[in-house]
Amino acid sequence: MSSDIQTVIKACSFAAERHRKQRRKDAEQTPYINHPIGVANILINEAGVTDSAVIAAALLHDTLEDTATTLQELKDLFGDEKLPRDVRKKLQIENASKHSNKVFDS
Repeated sequence: MSSDIQTVIKACSFAAERHRKQRRKDAEQTPYINHPIGVANILINEAGVTDSAVIAAALLHDTLEDTATTLQELKDLFGDEKLPRDVRKKLQIENASKHSNKVFDS
């Protein structure tokens, strides 16, 4: 199994474990993990993202905010691959117009 797939599976398993007792606030009270999986799905199928680190980040994005997970724990398990803030901002601006149209067209 490739390390990219292992990273995504590891992130999904970790997030599922950390969110295991949480439910969404929708009428059906669906499992919370459905939300991060949905975000990863949008990135892959709508935005064409193939970078395993980005997909893993999508799966993990609420673990710091909504669970007892620490930043150090995430860094220890998944590394610290963030881009510098100025590079992230530049990429966000460059890509906003491309992806905004996809959201409104769906």
